[in-house]
Amino acid sequence: MIFLYSSLDEDRVCHTAYLSIRGIMWSIYICVGVLLTVLLRQSAGLETGRTGTLKDRTSLYKALAADYQKDLIPDGPNGGPIVVSHHLFIRRVAALENGVLTLETWEDVRWNDPRLKWDSKKYNINMFNLPSRLIWQPDVMLVNRADRYNGDTSGDIHAIVTSDGNVTFVPPKVTKAFCQFDENSVFEKNEVICTLTYMSWTHHLRDLDIRVDREPKVLLNTNPYWKITQISTARKVHKYSFDPDEKFVDVHYMIQLKRLK
Repeated sequence: MIFLYSSLDEDRVCHTAYLSIRGIMWSIYICVGVLLTVLLRQSAGLETGRTGTLKDRTSLYKALAADYQKDLIPDGPNGGPIVVSHHLFIRRVAALENGVLTLETWEDVRWNDPRLKWDSKKYNINMFNLPSRLIWQPDVMLVNRADRYNGDTSGDIHAIVTSDGNVTFVPPKVTKAFCQFDENSVFEKNEVICTLTYMSWTHHLRDLDIRVDREPKVLLNTNPYWKITQISTARKVHKYSFDPDEKFVDVHYMIQLKRLK
């Protein structure tokens, strides 16, 4: 018996394989997202979060929103600057082309806003999910970004707020950064180092401090051409000639990549 294997059969096989691979990738993304949620809740001390009833949430929302001004920076501890914790989850390297590094990231930003504290026993709530557009957000931005800034595109992503005023905001982003490196290093060692620099766009150190108190994480190192081999961080304080009496802080992520092909 002779079996004829047509081009249509090849198309079906390829399509089935493509759907299987895509299904596996989506499963990985979902698992990583669930893991991230668990890690964030645990790090915030919320392994068992109480979110109350709709009546509880309505009462709490009205109480928090009564005199809240989202355009005003909150006070820091003991009258000092508000401390912003900055942390990168790198989902994967999307590309490194023409001196631009493109990453899929979750930018984990945390701070404390005393205006968002409440009595958890009174409202039966110790964790509250709020649209981030309703609360103050630090203007920490990527300085060496390679794409045009078109405003905050993550305004509808919810932030996690706990009864002690701690806020956790993790917007998903496609991060594009100009990457300056030595071409000889690429040809000789097949390695490059790209630096991502973040700082407050308007606030000096007297009002806002930025810390990197957790190691950045690479979730999916699946790019066929580039692999992240190491990430180091640094925090620097500067003075600039346009305002010599004030100090400004920025944080750096030095990402070392190895070319695979």
